[in-house]
Amino acid sequence: MADRPLFDHQIAAIVELKRKLDKSRVLLHMPTGSGKTRTVMRVVADRFLDNCDELVIWLAYSGELCEQAIEEFKEAWKYTGNSEIPIYRFFGSHNTDLIKFSKRGLIVAGLNKMHSTAKNDALFLSILADRVSLVVIDEAHQAIAKTYRFVLEQLVDKHNRKLLGLSATPGRTWSDRKEDMELSRFFQQTKITLNVGMHPVEFLIKEGFIARVNMDTILHDGRLTDEDKAKIERSFDIPDSILDKLAKDTRRNIRIISKLEELIDRGHKRVIVFAASINHARDISTILSARGHISFYIDSNTPKTLRDKKIVEYKGDAEKPIIICNFGVLTTGFDAPRTTAVIIARPTKSLVLYSQMVGRAIRGPKVGGSKECTVVTVTETSLPGFNNIVDAFNNWDDVW
Repeated sequence: MADRPLFDHQIAAIVELKRKLDKSRVLLHMPTGSGKTRTVMRVVADRFLDNCDELVIWLAYSGELCEQAIEEFKEAWKYTGNSEIPIYRFFGSHNTDLIKFSKRGLIVAGLNKMHSTAKNDALFLSILADRVSLVVIDEAHQAIAKTYRFVLEQLVDKHNRKLLGLSATPGRTWSDRKEDMELSRFFQQTKITLNVGMHPVEFLIKEGFIARVNMDTILHDGRLTDEDKAKIERSFDIPDSILDKLAKDTRRNIRIISKLEELIDRGHKRVIVFAASINHARDISTILSARGHISFYIDSNTPKTLRDKKIVEYKGDAEKPIIICNFGVLTTGFDAPRTTAVIIARPTKSLVLYSQMVGRAIRGPKVGGSKECTVVTVTETSLPGFNNIVDAFNNWDDVW
């Protein structure tokens, strides 16, 4: 008997996934906090139960997501496995010789590492394509990015292998329907979502899987020039130069600090700040520490050992409030159920990125989180914004 039995909505999704995989390509669309990785890993484990000689390749773009996938497979296999399934790590500093060793088992690989290896070895992906039976891509809205698409097509197309994607946001953009439609076509317009008799997000909130989100806003006039607005209009997302300008806005930062202290006074024990830049994360954290709060910052340059230490402390049971400030690190592959508030101080045109940031706070009581959470968005009065997770979930329905 598993310590964490599957929930009914996950079991229903697994049944539908197995049925739809006959069509070769399918994308699973489930909200953050509903157990996407766990659901798909059960499908993977069941394939090994049917044939322990299979080779499955699980692809993700970050080390955190890769490690999360490995832990989920170990959990799924621990109680139901009937043989030993080798796991091959091929991401970050892990350099398993996949051609030599991976005839069967589970390869968990970083997409960038797969692509860079393929550039140096023309036969690398072709040999793996001969062996693999199922390819899985996490955060599948990225599947049609040029380098990632190359890896997927090399692995899948040669023998028409099965491809399974998972994502909370089955689109690439907020408003570019052409690109979103391309993603839909890539997965043969086959999407599975939760069939629960009501809106999936509302169902998950009602059943305690997702916290009820209390939206709050800091309205701020960043005094963007017409030139700034033109740059934003031309760019896929907010340009770094604009983010840096906002990060240095003293009035804006004072309001962010004030809101953080208000959240702590209201009883929030774990708060994440998504800053506008690396320096912004550092500056906000430094000010909070100087004002007597427990706060630290992490970014892509933080050494892994130090980053892991800080994250363990943040996830711990200490009763004192802890605020973690970051830039571009904690949007995916980070699960800290004690988080009950986030401040999104990094403006974005990407509904995908926004949804990922919101997702860090919405674990519900049934999965170790809270009944309610608070999401504070620092909204520039001259820029568009998002403020509804139900609308975010539905945004791409028309292209599927």
